[in-house]
Amino acid sequence: MELFNLIWLRDNLRELIVHYNNNLTYIFPVMLIQHLSQLSILEIKSCEKLKGIIGNDDILASSSQGTRLEMKMVFPQLKKIVLEDLPKLESFSPVGYHLEFPCLDLLNVKQCSKIITSFTADYLTLIVHAKTDQ
Repeated sequence: MELFNLIWLRDNLRELIVHYNNNLTYIFPVMLIQHLSQLSILEIKSCEKLKGIIGNDDILASSSQGTRLEMKMVFPQLKKIVLEDLPKLESFSPVGYHLEFPCLDLLNVKQCSKIITSFTADYLTLIVHAKTDQ
């Protein structure tokens, strides 16, 4: 059974730890994110082909001028993100998505030299944000 199918069956998924999987290019499709409200730990290490954590399903809405609208996704319970030794990782999410992590305590990104996603913290609300720009 593929990783996607296993995750899809688990709306109560709390931890996802993936090490040494050289077949994955993405961890989650965009359409699955709404089902990850209980996810508290995300740890991905040593996956040589991984390009992104959230893959683009091409669902992102566009305006009539062709300008992409920003989509917001919240990971309400995510407390720990570890991304290590991912040489092809370019983004956490597709361009045009704004992610919020209101409970994030630990963000560890090491040996991910191609990542273009920026993580920022709002010191008033203590919410961590992530955006991927072109």
